[in-house]
Amino acid sequence: MLQYSRALLFVFVSLLVVRTATAQDAMAAEERVRWIQEQISIVAEGNERDRQAALVRLMQRDKDGDCTTPVIGLLLETKKNTPLLVDLIRALGRDQLAVAAPPIAKHLSHRDEKVRGNAAVSLEYIGSSHKEVVGALKKSAEREKDLSIANHMYRALGRCGIEDKKARALLIKKCGSAKSEFATYGPTIGLAYFEGDEKAARGVEKVLKRIGVPGGRRGGGQNTVKRGLLCWTLASIGDKKSGPFMREELIAKLKNVKAFWVEGLKTFYQMVARKCEGEAGEMAGITAGVGNFAAFARNADLERYGAEVRNLMDDYRIGREAATFRPKGDGLLGKPAGM
Repeated sequence: MLQYSRALLFVFVSLLVVRTATAQDAMAAEERVRWIQEQISIVAEGNERDRQAALVRLMQRDKDGDCTTPVIGLLLETKKNTPLLVDLIRALGRDQLAVAAPPIAKHLSHRDEKVRGNAAVSLEYIGSSHKEVVGALKKSAEREKDLSIANHMYRALGRCGIEDKKARALLIKKCGSAKSEFATYGPTIGLAYFEGDEKAARGVEKVLKRIGVPGGRRGGGQNTVKRGLLCWTLASIGDKKSGPFMREELIAKLKNVKAFWVEGLKTFYQMVARKCEGEAGEMAGITAGVGNFAAFARNADLERYGAEVRNLMDDYRIGREAATFRPKGDGLLGKPAGM
């Protein structure tokens, strides 16, 4: 099982020893290789607790790939040990660790949902634009039957596919045409990665225009949370033309709507318009506003009308605090303070 990893480590030993200028340096290099070998053995053969702790140590002490390369090698070797697969995939979910992305992408079609879900989230953390990775995400997201996992895949596609026109087109299509409100959340958040992209902005605007402003005392029920997320994404993209769109297509059409929530919604829409026109300070209020959309849907029992307020954070996303990257959209539907 460790043949590939140990072979890699032998190469590292040779290179390090050759490059050392003194006997002391050579001893330090050899000691480091022995330490890496020990940690890899724990990962491959230890219990869950020890394995996860060893992976943390390896990720923290990596130097120019000397720790991550054998971990990737172990991922390539592992076939049937699902708990080990999950831990390896999660550990390698690090910003810009592009070399790990293709091996992880191969597990997007794994039969175990834990492997698929963690693979999608780790790819979002890595942010690889590799064609193989983007292609696997597009293919797997459309085939995935679990809505939560599909959402993770679409969010990963947003980060990894910002240079891919077909990825953008797919996200726009799915954020407007998915079968349920919840199923649109991943594609919608995925589009938030397309900062400054005019076509992404026009696509989101088209969906917002189609669902229109809320109606009735209960805010229209269906699409309540989706409407807030779409606005948040439009603000995240930040195209200046979206400012006039918000005022002319959404704010103006609330003029004759009579309900207790109208003024609050106008304020939210105005923040979105200002953010699109360059006022970056509005983003915090917009993010809090989406939380208020979700709280309103909960408090008014709008789920029976189709509004969905399922938490976007799950076991695939939690416990990744050691990573430096912070995905877009995490915590968006959490309850605001005091709710």
